[in-house]
Amino acid sequence: MKFILTVEEEIGLVGAQHVDEYFLWDVDAAIVLNRRGTGDIVVSYGGYIPFCDERYGQFFEAAAVKAGLKNWKCTNGGSSDTWSWASSHGIQIVNLSVGCFNEHTSDEKLDVEGCYNTVKLVDTVFERGLELRGALTGRDRNNLHFPN
Repeated sequence: MKFILTVEEEIGLVGAQHVDEYFLWDVDAAIVLNRRGTGDIVVSYGGYIPFCDERYGQFFEAAAVKAGLKNWKCTNGGSSDTWSWASSHGIQIVNLSVGCFNEHTSDEKLDVEGCYNTVKLVDTVFERGLELRGALTGRDRNNLHFPN
């Protein structure tokens, strides 16, 4: 498991573009925690540029159901660090809502329950790690098959 914290996403994905290539070489899948609102599993940039195989997003939807979380659905999103790594490295990525609203303004707010639910979803995904690992093992980075 690896963690990346980036800066200046809002002004051109600056931090994401400066992550050393070697750090991403063995990464098959990733979770980005940077989406506003609650319940979004972002799987593409505007519906035109996919971040992941459709089934990877469905894996997260299934994990949400298993965790007892309602209204988590795959959706399209905008530009983010997610796009940078998916397009240049073929990494299967979702960008999850974290409960923030009015981001980048003086009126930014955090829905604490929404944030907690994101943590619960990620925890459930990690609990299903063997299932996810099995789905990733031996598969082409750009043609992954995930369980329903």
